[in-house]
Order: sequence, then C-alpha cells, then structure tokens
Amino acid sequence: MKWIIFFSAAVFLCVSTETDAQSHQKEPNGLCYQSTVTSGIQQKIRLTVWNDNIIQVVITSGKDFSDRESLIITEKSKINCRYIVAENDTDVILSAGKAKACIDKRTSLIRFTDSSGTAVLSESGHSMDAAVDENKPCYHIRQSFHYQEGEFLYGLGSFQDTDLALNGKKITLLQRNRDDVVPVIVSTAHYGLIWDNYSISEFNDIKGSYYLWSEVADEINYFFIYGENNDSIVSAYRRLTGKAPLYPKWAYGYMQSKQKYNTQEEIVSVLKGFRDRQFPLDLIVQDWQYWPENQWGQKTFNRKNYPDPGRMVSDIHSMHAKVIISIWPNMTQGTPDQVDLAGINGLFNDKEHLNILMPEARKMYWEQTRDSLFSYGIDGWWADCSEGYDSDWDSPFFRLPDEKLKEVNTGTLKKMFGSGRYINIYALMHTRGLFEGQRATTSDKRVFILTRSSFAGMQKYGASYWTGDVSANWEEFRMQIPAGLNFCMTGIPYWTTDIAGYFIKHEPGWWFSNGVFEKGQEDEGFHELYTRWFQFAAFCPLFRAHGADFPREPWAFGPPESRTYQTLLKFTNLRYRLIPYIYSLAWKVTADDYTLMRALTFDFQTDTMVYACNDEYMFGSAFLVCPVTEPLYFLPGNIKMNSRELTRDVYLPKGAVWYNFWTGKLYEGGQTIKADASFETMPLFVRAGAIVPMGPFIQYSTEKSDPLEIRIYPGADGEFTLYEDENDNYNYEKGLHSLITFRWEDGQKTLTIENRKGDYPGLLRTRIFNVVLTGENTVNGVEINTNNVKSIQYNGNKQSVSF
Repeated sequence: MKWIIFFSAAVFLCVSTETDAQSHQKEPNGLCYQSTVTSGIQQKIRLTVWNDNIIQVVITSGKDFSDRESLIITEKSKINCRYIVAENDTDVILSAGKAKACIDKRTSLIRFTDSSGTAVLSESGHSMDAAVDENKPCYHIRQSFHYQEGEFLYGLGSFQDTDLALNGKKITLLQRNRDDVVPVIVSTAHYGLIWDNYSISEFNDIKGSYYLWSEVADEINYFFIYGENNDSIVSAYRRLTGKAPLYPKWAYGYMQSKQKYNTQEEIVSVLKGFRDRQFPLDLIVQDWQYWPENQWGQKTFNRKNYPDPGRMVSDIHSMHAKVIISIWPNMTQGTPDQVDLAGINGLFNDKEHLNILMPEARKMYWEQTRDSLFSYGIDGWWADCSEGYDSDWDSPFFRLPDEKLKEVNTGTLKKMFGSGRYINIYALMHTRGLFEGQRATTSDKRVFILTRSSFAGMQKYGASYWTGDVSANWEEFRMQIPAGLNFCMTGIPYWTTDIAGYFIKHEPGWWFSNGVFEKGQEDEGFHELYTRWFQFAAFCPLFRAHGADFPREPWAFGPPESRTYQTLLKFTNLRYRLIPYIYSLAWKVTADDYTLMRALTFDFQTDTMVYACNDEYMFGSAFLVCPVTEPLYFLPGNIKMNSRELTRDVYLPKGAVWYNFWTGKLYEGGQTIKADASFETMPLFVRAGAIVPMGPFIQYSTEKSDPLEIRIYPGADGEFTLYEDENDNYNYEKGLHSLITFRWEDGQKTLTIENRKGDYPGLLRTRIFNVVLTGENTVNGVEINTNNVKSIQYNGNKQSVSF
C-alpha cells in the first residue's frame, strides 16, 4: 500500500495513508522510526522519553533532524526512566510507564494510550509544506488530532472570549495587546500537549478533530503528556520548561496602579493616603513617561518631576510598601539607551526594539535598567508593550480580524523581526534577560516581573501576565474569568487584570471602548462594575488595580462611609487576612507545581457539569469563587434597576459538601442554588474538609502573622500545610523556611498540628493558633472569631485538639 502524496510548488503533504516500507531502531532515550514510499520520499519520527508520562514527538521529511535549540524546553537533564520498545503486526510501541506511543505501521500515524492501552489521543494526519524564511528553507507545518466524544479542550493562553472551552473554535496564535499565546493544550481526556514553535500559528477545531498549524518550522515538534489530573499535567509542563520561583510576600497583597502618577510628590502622597486611611496596600506602581521628555523608553527619571529618585523609593519603603516601574523594550531613536544598543547592533530592524534574541543586547538592556533604576531600590519590573511590535490602540494588530493576521504578518512583522520564526517569544526572552540580570547581581531581592505578553516557559523567569488594555464594560469583565482560567491551565501560575478595565471614556473611532461609563466615578453603574471586578480580583493570583481616564484609588469612589468604599475595604481586608493561606499555596506552586487559580476540572474531573463552567473556579483547595458578572443595581448613566433579584445562580460541584463563607450554611454538592449577590457580597463557598489559616487585620503583608485563626470546615477529613520564610530573599532555595501541617480527622472531630519542620532567621518560635469549628453559629466572613474558639500556644511540637 502507498501513501497519497500531493505535489504543488514543492509542497509535501502526508495524510492518513499507507506506507510501502518502514523500519525503526532504539535510541538512548526512545526510538527513531523511518517510513519510505515508492517515490523514495522518507518520513522520520523520533520518539523521546522525558519522564514516565512525557513523550516528545519530532517528525521530519528531511534527511536529518534539526539541531536547533528549544527556547522553552530548558530543563534538559532527562530522568533516567525505564522504557520498552516493542513491535507487533500493526504497531511499533514505545512504553514509558504511564504513557505509550503506538506508531501505526500502515499509516505512520501515532496513537497515544495510558499504561493499560486505553486510547487517549490519536493523530489524524500532518503536513509539511516547503517554504522560505529569511531566505532560508523551512516548512509550514500542520499536525491534526482526533479527539474523543465529550472531551473538552482548554489552554493556549489568555484570549478575550466568554467561553472557557476551546472546542469548536479557530484561534490565531499571535501575541496582541489583549490576547496572549501559550501553546499548551490541556484535555479532560487526561493529556496535555506542548507545541514547540514560536512563529504565528493557528488552532482550529472542526467536528471532533483539531489541528495546530505554524508558519515557520524545521520540523513538527510537540510533547505529549499523560496525566491522571490537571495538576500532574501542569507538573510535567514545568518539568520541561522550568519551575515557578516564589514571589516576595508583598506580591500577594494589594497593588495600586493607574495611568499615571506624574511626579515623585504625587506617588509618595498617594501611598501616604493609604496609610492615613488604614486601607491595606503592599505595592504602588510607577507607570510610563517618568523618563525625560521626548525620550520614550529611556530608563532614567525626568529630574524635573522626580528630583530625587532614591529619596522617593526610600520614602515608599519607610511606609512599608514596595514600588515597581514600567519599562519598555522600544526606545525612541537618539535616546542614550537606544544609541548604546544600536552601537552593538542590539536592536531589531526598526532600530527601536531590543533584539531579545541577542544575549549581548539583553545583557546591556539589563545593565541600563540596573544602573538607572534598580540602583535606587526599585522592587520589580512592569514590562509593558512586550509583544515586540506596536500592538497598542492605533495599531492595526489591535483591531485586525483573525483572518487577516497571517496576511499582514508576512509583511510588517517579518520586516521588523527579520524572520517569522520567533515572532511569539518576545516577552519570553525579554523577561529572561531581566530575570537573569537581576539574579546575577549581589542583591538577594526576589525577582518580580509583570508583563503584557507571555509564552510557554515564562514562569521560570519570575514573570506574571495581565490581560492588557481591556475596557470598562460587563461583557469584557465576563471574558476575564475564562481568560485567566485557560492561562493558568497552561502551567503559568500568575495572572491578573486591570480592575474594571483600562479604558472608561469613549474616543471617536476607537472600537475598544463603548463609552458607557463616560462619567466614571460619578456613574453609579461604574461603581457597581468596579466593585464586582474588585471582588473577583481579590481572588486572583495577583490583586491589582489599574486604569486610565479616572483615578483608581479607593477614596475616588466616595468617602469612607460610602457603600462602594466600604465594600472595597472589606474585600481588601479579606485578602490580607488570607495571606497565610495564599502564601502557603504560593509555596506549593513553587515546590509542588500547584495552580492557585483553578478551573473546576482541576478538582472535580468526574463532574461533567463543570467542563463548560465559565464563571466559577477554585482559589486554592478551599474556596469556590463565583463572581457577579451582570449588573443588578444600575445601568450606565445612573439608571436604577428596580426589578432584578439580588442573587446569582451557583453550581456547587458534586463530590463535596459546601459552606457559604458569609453565613456558614451547609449545602450538598451537585446542585444549582441561588446565592446572595447583594452589592457588598460576592458568592463564596468553602469545601467541607478545608482548613483555612487567617491572619490578623494588617496594613501590609509582612506586618504581623500572630495570632492565626485556624478555621476548620467539618464534613470531611482535611489537611493544610502552613509555609513561612523570610518573605523576600532566596534563602528558601537553601532550605531556610518552615512547614507546619494541620490535619483534621472528621470522624474523631480532632485537629492535629504536627511538629514544625525547618527553620529560618526570624522564625516565630512560640505563637497562638485560635482554632474554630465553623458553622452557622460561629462568626463567618471577614471578621475575627472571638467565641467558640480553642486557643493553642504552639512552640513547634505536635499537639491535638478535639471538639
């Protein structure tokens, strides 16, 4: 039997056909399979075992496999994993423990199974079309897969869409202001895929079969990951692309930003306003145009508006806060930083953008940042406009329909980059340069980077992502939830958004703002949108306010006694009381490859009702978060709504019992209820068996951590490990931290606090744990329990308390 081969302008296409001859040979980490047709055209497949659940697939029609180094698969040391190569009448089989890859000898297509042989995913065809990039031969590649009936697909990054699942969608994978590419797919059928390609690409799902296409490649290259659950898939992804380092504790508190603070005096006085009002805050952000006039992107302060940057940072630090600053990879021609980089040919063809592919250019860019900003004590980096080209408001890429993107890409972007091969990895390499530069200094300050674009592997470089310049309307608010969940499912754990959108005002001819809240804070409808978005953001990995057109400080929404201000304060206080819970889970992200913002498929994989759930998620192991994404009080223009019921429907996943966080009322899972959604409340539920450590009311994350209230939600056994360290250095990498494990035995109604493990400078050796058995008769919500509390003085030794 023969392949069906199509020739057109040097195009080679392989579909589900049959081969004339095949052979294979075992290699040190897998096998190489070769098939040949009568015409002499060969296809080679290399299967490489990286772990007992990870198999790499490389397909080429060339004589040899490419030796081009991967920019995302950085953890090269393969685990010494046992594997077996076998052959029968129909297949060549590579068994890697938990996963198998079976090459069909008739078609040369691969079928992936679990260890028992149950089919998980099957190739349905692929193509390699001859092309040219940068005057060098390459291929347009396409790989197709069949997937199972009832299977749901997720991931690929963060896109402005109200649906979580990728099923039935066609998505152009190009970094843009509000869309972010991470070429990782996660499936409810227990697998993940990493597509190792950096050019403009496309995902398309058509009736049970989807494909991935890329414009520039040497070969087809992807990784199949088998996983019993989403957590194991994420762990395998980080096994290949790098662990996520732990952020400083301040990064998990409230971040205040706006476009923009204009002077040294303003930014310091705003921070003082938080402290005077006792509104908690950890970080204030200096946005763009702090640089000298007409020197866009220059990494130095305009001394007219910022006369003493060192004093500014010192004043901020003296109020127990941190400051990060916006840095841009594009610099106006003629500025000092641009001239220096141009002198080493360290810019792309537009003579403005940093050449992130050039190590010497990345090094110089960091040295400029170090000498002009980091030297003053700046605490982190806001890497704005990190797509690597003009993706802002007047750019055609901001508004261009997907079907036109590939056409435009062949012109504008290639001219600037000089090649189409690396268009999607600008932010990855930009953040790499910043991370490696800071880690090479004598400072032990943990790296924190917030960037507007992302790619697979970016978590390794201390980088987080926000969704760009979204607008202030309810539809875009609804889009943020699936955007964040899909992004975090790819394996990059830290994500955030501009609370209530970047844009409020309507500008004629600009499609991205509909002008519904022209009056800003004077519009009660905007108050409601801002409050709902703020409630949601308090349960995101990063909690950050930012926007243009109007101030975003809490007091801009009314006096302290106003309903909006009080609700913002309530949810900020709740975030800070949960810092012990959040920081402990952040450690789990670093140590155990955990995911903090969790689509419901992470924890309830057998409940098919959650597969298409777009507006609920788990925040860690305890909290079911249910944002209110529709107006219940006001329409834009201060139009009061009188007939809306102040509730929202909440689906409680089955397999668990749920407590209303605000009331302590208990509900069985597997049902939809109407939950209170009044202005001051966001529906929030806690899973039975949860142990939630809550700290005191504080003004910044490191103010104090004693006593801790330990809330137990009975109804199931539970466990939680409290993590603590020095808050902001890398001594945790040397083992300087402590772990205290709490175990709840529901049948015995007994909490056991295990022996403390570990030590570090500043460890609180004796402390108070106030243990509360939660229910309708206890204090719930944000307030501290004072009744029905069992107080334990803990000195590091094992103790138990029974109820």
